[in-house]
Amino acid sequence: MVQFDTADLRRFLGRSYAVVPEGSEAGELDLDEGLASLLRDA
Repeated sequence: MVQFDTADLRRFLGRSYAVVPEGSEAGELDLDEGLASLLRDA
């Protein structure tokens, strides 16, 4: 279980949306390649 303060979550999400606008997430990060890279390095 992960616990955090609601204010911290709101602040994190606000900053995240400022950097990666809603709807453009797929263009910013290749999750499949990132995960494969992590598993190769493990």
